[in-house]
Amino acid sequence: MLHTTVTIDQIQEAFDQFNRGQKYLYNNLITTIKDNQTNEIYLVELFDELRDNVDLFENMNEQFLDFLQFQINWTKQTKVVLDAFSSFQITVISSNTNHTERYLNFLFTLFAIPETSIHDFAHETLQQLVLIVPLASNLLCSIADHQFPFMTKDKDIQIIYIKNLLRLLSYLSIERSRFLEIILSKLIRMDVHASRQDILRSERYYIENELVFPLEQQQHDTNQMKHDQADKLDCLMYSIFEYITNISMKNGKYSR
Repeated sequence: MLHTTVTIDQIQEAFDQFNRGQKYLYNNLITTIKDNQTNEIYLVELFDELRDNVDLFENMNEQFLDFLQFQINWTKQTKVVLDAFSSFQITVISSNTNHTERYLNFLFTLFAIPETSIHDFAHETLQQLVLIVPLASNLLCSIADHQFPFMTKDKDIQIIYIKNLLRLLSYLSIERSRFLEIILSKLIRMDVHASRQDILRSERYYIENELVFPLEQQQHDTNQMKHDQADKLDCLMYSIFEYITNISMKNGKYSR
């Protein structure tokens, strides 16, 4: 593990040379950061240094922000590192709201990662962001729609993304109808692509094979739809119904 402190002067020089078309120092900088991305002390010092010099990102160097967001494995970072990065990013956005959309897109990509600890970080940061930068609220729906996993993505990714959108409504209830509209429109689109004929054919094929190979079929969940898209749709609808039930019930009874 490396631990080479990068000073703000070195970062400034790397940026200046990069903007003049000379990439050697900049490439060294990002390589050093990649090599140290499991080094808590290094990353915290780096983000603190950047936070105190956000003028570097006033009207340029966006490529470095993209690098930090999408080239570092955030699921392996400690809470200390995540908090330092969040503080840096929010300071950048507070000084220049043009960076808001970039960071929101980053946070919503985390909602599709099957790693629950990173979701807490994303939600905590998002709550801070919408309080500090009111503009952020105006962008949420379009970004949530844009980042929604495509229907061919794995079922678990679809489920975790929807659950995170629903969790978001606990602190952004004003957007509830719009977010539910986005989710339901995706489910309707998925339903359109799962024809009744294909679903029945898959179920019939399963039944026929169960009669021929009964022992092998015992390993499968008999309640699961055998058509992949239909099964995915069932699971996503269950998440929606579970959410509706949870917000509708109080002390074990449905509230009016």
